Amino acid sequence: MTKKQGQKIFEKYNPAEAVTRCPKGRTSVRKTLDLYAKAAVNLYGLIPKAELAEIFNSQNSEQTDPDELFILLLPLVLKKKRWYCFYRDCIVHYGAMENFDYADYLLFRQGDKPRFIPEREEFFKFKDPFYESAAQELSWCKLREFIDKEWPDNLEKRNFLGELKDCSEANVGLKAIGELFSKYGLIFDAPEQVIMFFDLFRDAGNHTRTWLNKGHSSAELYEIQRSQHSKQVPQ
Repeated sequence: MTKKQGQKIFEKYNPAEAVTRCPKGRTSVRKTLDLYAKAAVNLYGLIPKAELAEIFNSQNSEQTDPDELFILLLPLVLKKKRWYCFYRDCIVHYGAMENFDYADYLLFRQGDKPRFIPEREEFFKFKDPFYESAAQELSWCKLREFIDKEWPDNLEKRNFLGELKDCSEANVGLKAIGELFSKYGLIFDAPEQVIMFFDLFRDAGNHTRTWLNKGHSSAELYEIQRSQHSKQVPQ
């Protein structure tokens, strides 16, 4: 998809002519919805407007619907600093604006997986794109400590860890991980180090919340699916 094609799609689903004055008394609702939208696209990548409205309604006394959600948030989308935008029936992360094909791919891959919906206070924490839940933070902390211990003099190991996280979320293969080691000049001294690294990396990946899993980590989704399967199997 070219930049020009992406711009046309953006203009189709986010038309400037659809902007209207904020309905009286709904300014505070707009502000709160904006927080929900920013947190949601960080957590899920994209979410149908109807589902975001449903989450909002379940956690707030004031209520909304998909149509009002569009009316209230469209003016914010069209501001210069865009965090999200509308696409089809969804709100999508700003990263998808460069290639809406990825939004289609993500929607397909998410399918009918259950959605992770944290309580209101935690939901807002995902407005920070670097926020990590406790289990995710702990698992990556263990891997960071391993890297610090094994390569204490490497000044770029923080960048290495950052790219490792990107690889984990993208679910890339071993070849890409090997290329990272070459890029940062990191060499293992013993086979035991290799095993320990990949054990820690796998654990961190299993506890990382991903867009493909609608905000669940692989470990959480596995437990949900296992529980559902056990209920379906006759005793």
